[in-house]
Amino acid sequence: MQLTKQFKILLLALLTMSILSTAVGIILVHTLPSVLQDYISKIDNEFYSSAFGILDIFTIIIGIFAIAVIIGVWKFKNWARHSYVLFTIIFLPYYYIDGPIIMNPLEAIFNDLSLIIDGILICMMYMTPLSNEFKLKDDKN
Repeated sequence: MQLTKQFKILLLALLTMSILSTAVGIILVHTLPSVLQDYISKIDNEFYSSAFGILDIFTIIIGIFAIAVIIGVWKFKNWARHSYVLFTIIFLPYYYIDGPIIMNPLEAIFNDLSLIIDGILICMMYMTPLSNEFKLKDDKN
């Protein structure tokens, strides 16, 4: 299979795993022990009541940026691969700042798979012959 095709399949897999992780987390929250459900509810209510307006604007901006980067990576734009790595690095501290992370096992599996695929994609963007594809696309434009 061609490397570019493998890359695009992995990119689609990343998006699928991320969406599945979020959906499963929302759908299966009732499977967590009631103490954890109460904790999640309390944290969510405190967070959304204190930062709702700022959160909406920030989420919209980040969402637009993320969509643009994914489209750019799909089209092998050089700026997009650099932005993709920057986006990943910027959001690493989020795991620490966010505090305890509570997931049901299926949500954790999909989340872990998305993180693994994320690492594979970054490696493919810089450490394989596919890296030339990003440079070639910029040279043509």
